[in-house]
Amino acid sequence: MQSIALVWIARICLVASAVLTIMATLDPMGRDIRIEMYKEADKIAHFMATFLVSLFALIAFPRIQGSKIFFAVAMAAIALELAQLLSPRSAELTDLLMSWLGVMVIALTFYAKDIRSVIFRIENGG
Repeated sequence: MQSIALVWIARICLVASAVLTIMATLDPMGRDIRIEMYKEADKIAHFMATFLVSLFALIAFPRIQGSKIFFAVAMAAIALELAQLLSPRSAELTDLLMSWLGVMVIALTFYAKDIRSVIFRIENGG
């Protein structure tokens, strides 16, 4: 059982990371915040944003199934990329894929015990 303090800290971090992600994604000025030397740094930012949002959501809402949280974050990533089409910025498939990868890494980590037990059963014939 998680402590109430940890859950509330995770909820605050979830809101903060979600707001920062939305602000960075839908910058109304259309500014490109990437450093010229690291033009692909935004791919890492997409990965980290959904990774952290997924992680904080899992901790913040322990009674919600992990699969529902992962689905919601993945759908939010699609919505944010589509919303970029309405802003001065452009939507990119690679950004979406990196966002989904961030969700998948947390999901695989979350389900690692279940995955290991399935593999163990397969290897041992039953």
